[in-house]
Amino acid sequence: MTILIFSQEADAHVNSVTSILKEMCVPYVLFERYRRDHLINFVYKDGALKITLCINGDHYHLDDFFSVWWRVKPVISAEYPSAEGTLEEKYIVQEWRQLIAGMQYCISDSVIQINSRAVSEYISKKIIQLKLAQECKLNIPHTCITNSSEFLRDNFFPENKQVIHKTLSSFFSLERAVYTTEVKIDEVIEDPDSITISPSIYQNRVNKSHELRVTIVGEEVFIAKVDSQSREETKLDWRIGDQTTLFSEGSLSEETTNRLLDFHRKSGLVYGAYDFIVNLDGKEIFLECNPNGQWLWLEDSLGKGISKAIANELSKQIRT
Repeated sequence: MTILIFSQEADAHVNSVTSILKEMCVPYVLFERYRRDHLINFVYKDGALKITLCINGDHYHLDDFFSVWWRVKPVISAEYPSAEGTLEEKYIVQEWRQLIAGMQYCISDSVIQINSRAVSEYISKKIIQLKLAQECKLNIPHTCITNSSEFLRDNFFPENKQVIHKTLSSFFSLERAVYTTEVKIDEVIEDPDSITISPSIYQNRVNKSHELRVTIVGEEVFIAKVDSQSREETKLDWRIGDQTTLFSEGSLSEETTNRLLDFHRKSGLVYGAYDFIVNLDGKEIFLECNPNGQWLWLEDSLGKGISKAIANELSKQIRT
């Protein structure tokens, strides 16, 4: 039995996990989509479905794998929103997306998936995240999702003097990403079209003591403090600017940790990266979950054992 890693070339996160799997003497194969020598076959015959993969000349049946890691990150221009890409690239990307979307449902329920594509797609929707966070009794900011400038002006702004804007999707392109920004009521009044152009998330701006990046793998919780308020450019969104000295060991209360683990289990995630604000009164406030969030910089700067935890989850069946 072997681990299947569905990924692409030049991914440092994959390299980190596979180096640990090698140390553990756990067999794995890396299937890199877009490579012409990595081949996949779905055969429907005599009432049965047979799926085989050919990787560097070696052949595998899908049933040979006891866990799958879907580490599928954008690698060519056509995978980025607003990027042009060639017609051939767009075709290739679309066809692989369709295959991956269907392939996950052909995998046995007994196989560990980090994370199943369906779970990742489901929990990536921020409306779902906020709903589930409320159900799990996590603190969240006062939030409005709307494309009505009138509603925002007359109902949300009077209660929230400082308002921030976030996109519903994690929108990014080759040229730029859309980060958290502050919205002022004058802007809403003077340019209502900027609101009505699309629905977006609006939240009251919380005065921060600091922020937290909480990474969960299975039941293991890794917490990093983000000193976002130490620099002007990172106060609204710590992803902007130089991040090299922002991170240190962090802590999360037992109550919030238990509620977050409840969120994690109910979402169906094995791996999740969570962002929190800690306000000036020490209140821990949930912002969002990224089911495919990066973590390697936390290992480099703080020695977090996230790659080892992922390797352990992937090899759980063979080790037990």
